[in-house]
Amino acid sequence: MILCLTGPMAAGKNAAQTIFEQKGFAAVDADELAHSAVENKEKEIIAAFSPEAAAAGIRLLNRDGTLDRRNLGKLIFRKQELIARQEALVHPEINRLLEKFIANHEKSDIVLNATVLYKVPAVRRCDAVVYIDAPWLLRFFRVRFRDKMPALQIFARFRSQTKLYTKYKKLNADIYRVWNTGNLHKLERNIDSVLHQCRQRGF
Repeated sequence: MILCLTGPMAAGKNAAQTIFEQKGFAAVDADELAHSAVENKEKEIIAAFSPEAAAAGIRLLNRDGTLDRRNLGKLIFRKQELIARQEALVHPEINRLLEKFIANHEKSDIVLNATVLYKVPAVRRCDAVVYIDAPWLLRFFRVRFRDKMPALQIFARFRSQTKLYTKYKKLNADIYRVWNTGNLHKLERNIDSVLHQCRQRGF
């Protein structure tokens, strides 16, 4: 069984991933793979965004010459065009790393933890989508506490994900929406229910 574990920012995907791992699933966090993908494509990214960064007064490089990812985020989330440009550079590499992970765990049940897996071909490998969700206000305070991110930047990130559930619905895949209000025992029970339904469908 291969599951796509997804949902909006700060909904609790990582907590859900831990639960799946405790149940014997091999799991990979696509955000971590994205870090590797950005490292692999760092030179291309710097070249692609340096003009816009200079115009916006945003410094893309750290003192050691490496890419400042936080500042890159501040830049690209201002415009959909810049997001698309970043994705065109990074998503093919993320997909390659996901396919490698799947190949290396072909005898295991697998969870692919990824917010925008629908944008890469690996999503077609998934038997079902587990969509973790949480109330908007709860997610906002989780981000403020966890990442110390400015409110306007949080709002920009949230706006970019407003139609996320619809994107997955359009895949015509089996999709299970699981609400996470911070109670891990309840989240695990909800995940158990989803797994039971998946097993019944023969996944």
